[in-house]
Amino acid sequence: MKTSILRFVLAFMLLALGACKTPNLNDQNKEGSIPSTLPTFPSAPPTFIFIPENGEELCESSFSATIKAGLVSYPLRTLINKIYEKNIWDFDPNVMLIPHIEPVEATEVHTLLCIRENRTPEITYPDERIGYKVDWNVRLVLYPSGDAVGSNTFEGNPPPDLEKYNDMKDYLPEGGVYGDPPAGSLLEWLYPFFDGLKIYSNIVPVRTIALSPVGNTVAVGGDSTIVTIWNYQTGDISSRISLIKYVTFVPALAFSPDGKTLALPGVAIELNEPVQLWDVTTNHLLRAFYTKGFLMDVEAMTFSSDGSLLVTGSFDGTIYLWNVAYGKIVKTLKLHSKSVNSISESPNRGSYVSGSDDGSVILWDAVSGQITHSLEGHTDSVKSVAFSPDGSTIASGSMDNSVILWDAATGQQLYRIRSDDDYVSSIAFSPDGKILAFADPVVIRLWNIEKKEIVATLEGHHQPVTGLVFTPDGKKIISGSDDITVRIWDLQE
Repeated sequence: MKTSILRFVLAFMLLALGACKTPNLNDQNKEGSIPSTLPTFPSAPPTFIFIPENGEELCESSFSATIKAGLVSYPLRTLINKIYEKNIWDFDPNVMLIPHIEPVEATEVHTLLCIRENRTPEITYPDERIGYKVDWNVRLVLYPSGDAVGSNTFEGNPPPDLEKYNDMKDYLPEGGVYGDPPAGSLLEWLYPFFDGLKIYSNIVPVRTIALSPVGNTVAVGGDSTIVTIWNYQTGDISSRISLIKYVTFVPALAFSPDGKTLALPGVAIELNEPVQLWDVTTNHLLRAFYTKGFLMDVEAMTFSSDGSLLVTGSFDGTIYLWNVAYGKIVKTLKLHSKSVNSISESPNRGSYVSGSDDGSVILWDAVSGQITHSLEGHTDSVKSVAFSPDGSTIASGSMDNSVILWDAATGQQLYRIRSDDDYVSSIAFSPDGKILAFADPVVIRLWNIEKKEIVATLEGHHQPVTGLVFTPDGKKIISGSDDITVRIWDLQE
């Protein structure tokens, strides 16, 4: 079970711009040939000129300019004026998390995002550290014309209260302690200004996404108490489910087969209610599944095809089968020794595959509870597993830098796709079963099953992809990432 300290740290860590390695694939391996998809780089690095010419003056004047409504173009450069320190505009790569539209050089800039930042001291802790609240006053400015097309003010979160500070203080840097800046709410406001940019802010890092079998609905959970439900065709938020205070992040979601119910992890620590069922139309809690005498930390979940069972995987490696109608555990399976990260049901029903941090991939029967096959081949944590649409093939993606395709009938390994430098974080089959999408972990690669080769790469995320699904028509892929974005990829463009 994760400790409460870990949950508090995850809930209150500041968003930071992280560096990512460039994925690398071997051109050759013993199982097959993989064509290189590595980008080419210039022989010399570019000159990093962070502030566009007259950028400071344009930002300063925008705060007294008349706002002219309109769209903007990217790339975008963020400039910040920390009015509590000095009255100059500067580029701070850590103050804003929009890596997908920040340019490399000042000469590429089309738009300025001008932020006046104010930090207000709100609490003094017993060790004399100061807790600050961070607020942003923002202008969106066309470059080089200087026309201001948007303005807003965003309030950040307060610093941790004393109880939470005492849990977190050993993990915090020396100096001031800050509440989360309003980066997520700013991004949510910002994205609609970009015409045709199919990127949506989840406010916090994405941990899981689930696609409804009915309609155009996708649910997104992450490092917060909010689950957001989107219409992926329009990009509009249909609703938000706000969980009670004991839930600090959402690692798994699952839609019922009729699309009316959403299952998500509940409150394992205080109330012994590890699973909740919500009505996605009314946003009402339908039922909480209760466990008596033991705690359960849910990390993965899926409904059975007929909706009668909910299958959950726990942090301790145990799998539970729940009767949905009564909220009772009907079967307990101890199949793994570490956290169960992913569970998938065969289209032929009744057969499931699960992947774990212990490196195991296990095919098992729901009726008997018996193991059908132990699929041996991975040497590190398995992050994602999936059945092909016809149920004949299983795919598994692992921290050992590989995807393995398995014969579901025999348990034999069919093919291994290697990624020598980066782990595989998410996988998904296309509805027709011809394409396997996998993220390793930043770039999404489309693997043609018949040709045994990568036929396309989708680049844009700047942190690991934590959720990956095809839409039912196979024309789009939806991905969620640690970079707090949800992206809609049109495969026909």
